[in-house]
Amino acid sequence: ARGDVRRAVTAVPARADAAPAMPDVPEWHARLPLQIIFRFLDVLEKKAGKNASTAAIQSTLRGVSLAGVLPPPPPIVIRRYVPNAHSQTWLTQMLWGVVYTRNQEIFEPKRIKLVPIMQVPGGGH
Repeated sequence: ARGDVRRAVTAVPARADAAPAMPDVPEWHARLPLQIIFRFLDVLEKKAGKNASTAAIQSTLRGVSLAGVLPPPPPIVIRRYVPNAHSQTWLTQMLWGVVYTRNQEIFEPKRIKLVPIMQVPGGGH
C-alpha cells in the first residue's frame, strides 16, 4: 500500500511550462516532510479502505483522529522585536507612504516651501 501511494505522489506528470528552473530542487524536495504525509495516508487508507470513494474518504476524515499518528507540533516560541536599521527604514518609508497617500493635496509641488533648519550647539534648551 505504501509503495502505491509513493508512486502516485511521485508520478504526477509535470507540465512543460511548470518545470522548476532552480538547480537546488532535489535538496528542497529532500527536506519536505513526506514521511509524515505518507504516515497519514497509510492510516487513512486503513480506515477508509483501498478503493474508497471520495464521499467515504470525506466521512472518514471527519471522524478520524490523528493523535499519535502525526508528530507533535513544535512549541510556540515568542520572540521580542529587536529594532534594527533595516526595519527602521522600512517603517519610516511605510509611514511616509501612508502620510503621502492620505494627504496628497499638501504635497502639491507648488505648495511646498523648503526652509532651512539650523541646529543650535549645546542642545538648544
